[in-house]
Amino acid sequence: MRGNTPFSEVKNMYEKQQLENMNDTLFGGQPKPDLCLDTEEANVSSDVAINHAINCAAKYTVFDPTPDQMSCLKMYQNNEHHLEGWLYNHIILMLLALRFYGRFLSEDKYRTIERAIYWSDPGKLETKDFCYKMKKGEIKVDDNGDPIYTRTWKDGSPQSGAKGHDKKSAEMHLEAHPEDRVVNFLVAEHMKAHNMAEQFEKLAGTTGLAHFNTIEPDADGLYPEWDQIAWPHGSMLSKRQYTWAKLASNSLLVIKQKCDSAGRISNLSFA
Repeated sequence: MRGNTPFSEVKNMYEKQQLENMNDTLFGGQPKPDLCLDTEEANVSSDVAINHAINCAAKYTVFDPTPDQMSCLKMYQNNEHHLEGWLYNHIILMLLALRFYGRFLSEDKYRTIERAIYWSDPGKLETKDFCYKMKKGEIKVDDNGDPIYTRTWKDGSPQSGAKGHDKKSAEMHLEAHPEDRVVNFLVAEHMKAHNMAEQFEKLAGTTGLAHFNTIEPDADGLYPEWDQIAWPHGSMLSKRQYTWAKLASNSLLVIKQKCDSAGRISNLSFA
């Protein structure tokens, strides 16, 4: 990192050798850990270093986290799907992945995904919890009365999860930026998007998809809600299928999903 560069001057700077080939290959062929700040739970980075790294990874947008937003960024993701550890490392990697996946986007659309990346996970802090086994709404326990976890490390210690963080993050973004409809859509649906390709494939060639293709999105590229559409008699497209179709038809969400998947250190899928 470049050290004491004033925050106001931080735009597209990062170590030059790390970004010079970013438009040609994902991460310019660099190992992901080399692009992160320290990944160890005991070594949280300073606010200045976090600001600097995030804004260097961004191409156009300059982010200025509030104290509350910084607290969300400094949440440790204690699970094997996110071996990059700190949430800010996930943000850094996603922004760097966007330099590859978004290289053909207009500046306006690129900025939209940058904002979606930044806002996609602050809800993890409030929703963070251990992954318990549940039965009838209650946590299952072993013979000693200790909770039974669904996901643990090799030493038996529990891993954490953040179920519902996508919707919580969308709530936080909506409160801060109610006018930014597209980003709010991308944030709210980014977890569901990990399954959209598989679900959309099931619609290929069906009558239902033909019905979907007759619907026009609005000026922001967003489709109407199911109950706002005058469906033709005998339509074969269910509400659930319509949801998957409109997700898979949003090119920005597709790119956001690719950045989300690439922006992790893990050999595991999101499934």
